[in-house]
Amino acid sequence: MLNLIIIFITFIITFATLITVHEGGHFFAARLCGVQVQSFSIGFGKTIWKYLDKKGTEYIIALIPFGGYVKMLDTRTDDVPVPMLHKTFNSKKIWQKATIFAAGPIANIIFAITVYCIVLFIGIPNFKPVIGDVLTKSLAAEAQIQPNMEVKYIDDVKISDWDEVTRTLLNKTGKKVIIKLSSLNDNNIQIRQINLKTLQFNPHVKYDPLLAIGIIPKHINIENIIVAVEPYTPASKAGLHIGDKIIAIDNKPVSNGQDYLNLLHSYPGRIFVLKVNRQGLILQLKFIPEIYQNKCLIGFSSKVAVLSNTYKIIKYHNPIKLIELSVKKIFQLIELTISALIKILTGQMKITYLSGPISIVENAANAAKHGLISYLMFLSLISINLAIMNMFPLPILDGGHLLFLFIEIIIGKPLSEEIYNISYHISSIVLLLLILLIFYNDLLHILK
Repeated sequence: MLNLIIIFITFIITFATLITVHEGGHFFAARLCGVQVQSFSIGFGKTIWKYLDKKGTEYIIALIPFGGYVKMLDTRTDDVPVPMLHKTFNSKKIWQKATIFAAGPIANIIFAITVYCIVLFIGIPNFKPVIGDVLTKSLAAEAQIQPNMEVKYIDDVKISDWDEVTRTLLNKTGKKVIIKLSSLNDNNIQIRQINLKTLQFNPHVKYDPLLAIGIIPKHINIENIIVAVEPYTPASKAGLHIGDKIIAIDNKPVSNGQDYLNLLHSYPGRIFVLKVNRQGLILQLKFIPEIYQNKCLIGFSSKVAVLSNTYKIIKYHNPIKLIELSVKKIFQLIELTISALIKILTGQMKITYLSGPISIVENAANAAKHGLISYLMFLSLISINLAIMNMFPLPILDGGHLLFLFIEIIIGKPLSEEIYNISYHISSIVLLLLILLIFYNDLLHILK
C-alpha cells in the first residue's frame, strides 16, 4: 500500500510539474506578446478546480493529467469584439507566433537546466571509473584493458565517474574510440583503442555499454540472481526465470555472477548445464551461449550490489560555474536523446525502446526511492524529452506549428484552412498510433 501511495504521489508531482512548466512557457510568452489568454489548463476532461483572474484568464485543473493547454483569443474560433482584435493570436506577427510556440519546449529546457543547477549545488554521489574486472574475450580484453585501471578520457571527453563513461560510450556507439587510462599506482597515461563499430543494438537485449565491451566497475558486485530475461535469447530458450539463483555450472559451484559471466562469455556455442534454485526447487537447465554480431549473447541480467564506499565520490561545484556546467550537461543529454532517436529511426535501436507514461511513473517512483538527487535528475531528463518530443514536425505539436510558420515566410502567405485541417487530421492519426505503440511497449515491459 505504501508503495502504491509513493507511486501515485510521484506520478502527480512529476506530470503536474512538467505540464505546468511547458504550458507556462506558452502562457507567459503569449502574455508578453500581448495575446489575451482565455484558459490555462493542467490536464484534460472534467474540471476539478478553476479560478478566473482579473485579466480574464481561467486557470483550470482537470481530471486527466496527461497534458494541458493554453487557449488564446483567436478570430478563427471566437467571436471577437473590435476593441479586442489587437489581442488575438492570429493578429500577431510571425516572430511573435513563433515565440509563443517555441516557448513551451524552451521552458522545459530552462527548467531542466535549473533543476540540474540544484543537483550540482547539492552534490552528485557517484563512483570513480575504476575497473573491477574485464570479461574474457571481450572488446576490453582485446584492447588489453586491465582491472584496477582508471578511465581518464574517452576521445577528448574528460571522465570523472561511471555515468560519464556510460553516457559517452552510448554517444559514440558505431565509432572507434580512444580510451586513456592510468593505473591506481601511478599517473602514467596508457592509451587503448576500442572499435565500437562492432557493437550493434540487439533488438531483443537491453543495451549496457559497459557490459557490452566487457567492463565491470570496481564498486559493484554481480550476484548470482537473475533479475531480467530477454525473449528470443539463450536465457529464455534455456528456461531461465526472473528470481532464479544460479548455484552451479557443470556441477561446479558459483559464488557470484562474475564467475559465470566470464565462463559463459568465453565459450559461445558450448552446452552448459546450469543448476538453479527456483524458490527452493533445484533445476538443471541446458544453456547454450550464442554469437550475435561477432560477440557472445546470453540474454539475461544479474542482480548488482554496491560494495563499500571506497571509490565513492560526491561532486561539488563552484556556485559561479553551476549555470555553465548545467547548460553543458543538459545539452549533452539533448544530444544523446536525439542520437538515440536517430538510431531508432535508422534501425540501430528497436522501436520498443520508446516508453510512455506508465514507464515514466515507474521510473519516477524508483528514482524517488533512491533520494532527492536521483528524482531531480530524472525530472530533468524527462523535461528534456518532453521538449524534444514537442519539436517533432507534426502540425498538432509545437514543431509542426513552427514548420507552418516557416513555410508561410517562404511562400509569403499562410497556408489554406483546408491544408491545415488535413494536416491536423493526418498528424493526429500518426500521434495516436505512436501513443498506442508507446502504451504497448509499456504493457509489454510490465508483462515481462
